[in-house]
Amino acid sequence: MGRIIAGYVRVSTLKQKNDGVSVDMQKEMIIKHALMMELVKNADEIEFFIDDGYSGKSLERPKIKELIEKIKKDEVYAVICYDLSRLSREMFDSNSLLRMFNNHGAALKCIYDQTSIKTASDRFSTNIKILNNQYERERIVERTNDGLLSIAESGRYPCGGIVSFGYFRGEDKNIYIHPTDSKIVRRMFEMAKKGYSIDDIRITVNAISNSRNIIFDNAHIRRILKNKIYTGLLHYKGKDYTDIVPRIIEDSLFDEAQRVTRRYSKTGEGYIYNQRLYCKSCGKFFINTHGTSATGQRYNYYKCPECNTIISENKLDTVFAEQEPDVSVSKMKAELVNNIDYQLKLLNMRIRRIKNKYLKAVINDEDYIELLKPINKAIDRLEDKKRGIDRVTINKQRYGDMRSCEEKYKYVRNNVDKIIIEPETKKIYKILMK
Repeated sequence: MGRIIAGYVRVSTLKQKNDGVSVDMQKEMIIKHALMMELVKNADEIEFFIDDGYSGKSLERPKIKELIEKIKKDEVYAVICYDLSRLSREMFDSNSLLRMFNNHGAALKCIYDQTSIKTASDRFSTNIKILNNQYERERIVERTNDGLLSIAESGRYPCGGIVSFGYFRGEDKNIYIHPTDSKIVRRMFEMAKKGYSIDDIRITVNAISNSRNIIFDNAHIRRILKNKIYTGLLHYKGKDYTDIVPRIIEDSLFDEAQRVTRRYSKTGEGYIYNQRLYCKSCGKFFINTHGTSATGQRYNYYKCPECNTIISENKLDTVFAEQEPDVSVSKMKAELVNNIDYQLKLLNMRIRRIKNKYLKAVINDEDYIELLKPINKAIDRLEDKKRGIDRVTINKQRYGDMRSCEEKYKYVRNNVDKIIIEPETKKIYKILMK
């Protein structure tokens, strides 16, 4: 099988299509050029690689990756495109592509700007064009940013895409408060202010239907609770605007919700039962607090923000050790498997990053193979370890046998879901294991 003539086509925006740089126009120009230069006898001999709707700022495009693979396999005789900017508008990527074309004997033909890489003079002039493409891309970004800032200064919403939950975009492109979704947002902030945990907020709001059919997770709720746009403040490109987005909540409600959630989101260093204690009476999350004796000794306490019930960590420690449920060996082995799976996931992510560099011609074939060798060995070791989990003997350690605060903290974090406290007696009502 002979080497192919490849036609590469890229269009990033609808405006480019309307301005005459459409996919069909580029294909037509490539076919005419190939026939005129007698590179092919008919149009069917050209294999087209078309990235429709992709920017030229990077090589993260499906068809350019496919073309690169074929070039590296020495399957491409020549690449024809409308102009050099169709391949890339970024200087580093453009130079990487040119080096790869040279190394694998693939010719480059750019119709509009007569680009070639056959001689030293050709490569010099091509590098000038690459610099010009980089400059033009940065100027496009600057003009776009200036236009968006002008929109914001005129009091209109400058951002595209989906607007923040609780709002909707009107036909006039302005932002308005959604009548039902905004109530869910306010409910989140009010619950956070009262000391409800993120889990409690998630369960509550997911029981209420919303216009976007969103199922909230904890991360989404945290982002909403930190977003000042709900107070009517839009922070855009280094500037604050207060007259573009209508407010859903008051500043005081936002500030109080932040103050309370910050107390809950502490790392919990030194607090064994951090984010594990719930009040049986009101269902609120206990807050970490502490006191210091006259001798400087620190004592940890946990307080219910609604019932004002306070229980000492020392007392809780003793009771928990007596009532600690049994944790099965099978569960411990399952945790080992999960840990191995997580390590395998990280290694596979490293492999994908190396492959991307290889596809961009940042690294050559030899470096690619050498970089993958130790990672593949590590994956093999982890897979062997995973297969041998059933043969592992696990020595179970009871909570009461642990001495350090760090050991106890890790045990509670890994094994305990909730500890429900009876506020009147200040005793453990129930322990729910994960």
